[in-house]
Amino acid sequence: ILRLKQIICNNEEYNVIVLNHNFECAKHTDKNKSDSIAIGFGNYQGGNLVINDVPNNIKYNSVKFDGNQSPHYVSPITFGNRYSLIFTNH
Repeated sequence: ILRLKQIICNNEEYNVIVLNHNFECAKHTDKNKSDSIAIGFGNYQGGNLVINDVPNNIKYNSVKFDGNQSPHYVSPITFGNRYSLIFTNH
């Protein structure tokens, strides 16, 4: 995971790594001390990271966003297993 962090985060410093499995959540904002980077893995459909009402497909694609200012949620996973990594600071 630390090697993935180097690649995905372009050597930016993050002190929290969250690993999720089939995680869906309601619209919210965060209370982190930095931006977040999210990336998804697995054989799944759905499960978009919706930021400011704009769906982002994070499947094998990292997305950096300010979760403190931007309301976001995960849309329903319609098939398969979705894993995601979230990098942030607390």
